[in-house]
Amino acid sequence: MKTSTELKGREWFHITHKTTGRIFRTLIYLIIFTGACLTFNSCVAGYVAMEPSYNEVYERPISPGVGFIWIEGDWHWNYRTHSYIHEQGYWARSKPGRSYEAGHWGNEPRGKYWVRGRWNRENKELGHSHDRDRR
Repeated sequence: MKTSTELKGREWFHITHKTTGRIFRTLIYLIIFTGACLTFNSCVAGYVAMEPSYNEVYERPISPGVGFIWIEGDWHWNYRTHSYIHEQGYWARSKPGRSYEAGHWGNEPRGKYWVRGRWNRENKELGHSHDRDRR
């Protein structure tokens, strides 16, 4: 027969073990959640207070032939330095039924950000080009 002291000791162990397991599980969830937040936050391109200036002058190379268009340089976000880096322009073959919309700087309360250039589908029936419906 077990004494009442032995039973109370076992009950206390089970209660403590359950509480410790719950705390440990909560701690693991917090670590995973924090890691996920940091990972996804680092993937977002940054915002800057002022548009970066690009002072380097380079000559545009000669067109490779008919059917090519010049695409001005683009800005790319550098995740290590947390700044925008300018890349020179290039010649690209034009795409049938598409027009190129040059990149531009967007503005939000958090700051300025670069919107990359893209190819848009032309809708000849409506007389304008678009890639997706705009409000």
